[in-house]
Amino acid sequence: MENNVFCCSNLQPYRPTTLDNEPKFTDFISWAKRASLGTSCAAEKSSDTPEATEHYPYAVQLVRQVNYGHLESKRYFVPQDNPARDFVEITADELVDVVSFEIELAFAERQTRRYFSTPYQKYASLKKHLLYAPIFRNRHNREFQLSTAINMGVLPTRFQLLFLTAYLAANAAFCVIRIHWDQPYHIVVIEVRRRSGILAVVNMVPLFIMATRNNPLIYWLDMSFDTFNLLHRWFGRIVVLETLLHSLAWLVSTAKLDGWADVANVLTTDQQVTWGFISTVALVAISIQSVPFIRHAFYETFKHIHIGLAIVSVIGLWYHLKLANLPQIKLLIGAIVVWAIERSMRILRLVYRNVGSGGTKAFLWIIQSPEHLEWIRRWMTEILAMDKRRDVLRITLFISRPRSTKEIHSPSATVQMFPGRPNMNTLIDMEIESQIGAMGVSVCGSGLLSDDVRSVVRRRQSRTNIDFIEEAFTW
Repeated sequence: MENNVFCCSNLQPYRPTTLDNEPKFTDFISWAKRASLGTSCAAEKSSDTPEATEHYPYAVQLVRQVNYGHLESKRYFVPQDNPARDFVEITADELVDVVSFEIELAFAERQTRRYFSTPYQKYASLKKHLLYAPIFRNRHNREFQLSTAINMGVLPTRFQLLFLTAYLAANAAFCVIRIHWDQPYHIVVIEVRRRSGILAVVNMVPLFIMATRNNPLIYWLDMSFDTFNLLHRWFGRIVVLETLLHSLAWLVSTAKLDGWADVANVLTTDQQVTWGFISTVALVAISIQSVPFIRHAFYETFKHIHIGLAIVSVIGLWYHLKLANLPQIKLLIGAIVVWAIERSMRILRLVYRNVGSGGTKAFLWIIQSPEHLEWIRRWMTEILAMDKRRDVLRITLFISRPRSTKEIHSPSATVQMFPGRPNMNTLIDMEIESQIGAMGVSVCGSGLLSDDVRSVVRRRQSRTNIDFIEEAFTW
């Protein structure tokens, strides 16, 4: 039987009249670009019919099968993307499958983009009314101010408020649930003292975890450090309240049993009580010096005093538990280990990055005019010179207090400068018009700016799939 049944120099271009499944191929031909399946069969490019490889995705050759006499069958050849313009032989079914796959791929790409840009209405409503929503209308990270120098902190979001309320309610319930209130007064107080003391130690574990900057939960839960810092502050307040309740219950029960005269004597002679009193005083001092206007006015001083008082409190609690041989000391050890590991990692990182390198010097500028952007010119020039950066990067600068609007000029179409504050509604609507897939809006600035952007994003949750990412630095 002769093997060379196909002569490579006589390739003919695709013509619908030569195919049995003409309608199917006619539908596919506009989508097909190239197929690469099948058994390789090199063929020379025909100089007589250049359109076979230049204008058609595949060619058809009628082949006479020697062993079947005069019966004819169709063989299909796809041009390869190489200088020799070789061909790959594929069957009719393979050709249909490949072109169908390309159709599905093109359709899926458009559908994927549409899918990720179209919001799931229930989740969009959840983000709008709970996850991103402030407690009231707009105010979340904009601080309450008694004066220009005294601020009283910020409000949590609705979801944060629900979580904190539920957590506080759970702690309150654990302090009082299933206590037999018909028992003698001092026995009830002793039970409250025991429970509040245990809960105070238990809550120290998440309190210490949320105080760390290298907290792995930040990445695992995809939550910002600012959120964890807010939880750290509220967990600290819960610990202080439970500690005060524990101390007050001891005070009342001791006075009830032995009289008030014996209270002062026990505080000075019983080491276990003395160390507990020292720990309580340190925690109360932490809560006082953590008031927002004190914390913000002298942050570095606050931080070092805060750490020092925390160490005093932990030492006092350690001896308070150890001298009484209480099992809660294991929880305290866990909290200490978490804090020690994080501090050690931070110190090692500082040593690694600074020792022997002459130190790191940083110059921080608050710009008041466009000239102050000159210091980043070299880096911006490098970024703007990147290939195809116009496809993925657009920089818009708003100079809120220019000396003159004449000094504001845009160097290019993708780097634009404008005087005044930005109109967040207009900016985000422009991005939504050209949105491909899901969209994220990130904001890092003052509390007022964060709340403005948050409000705009919330109002557009039902229109498109848009996430809100915030770094507010309210701590």
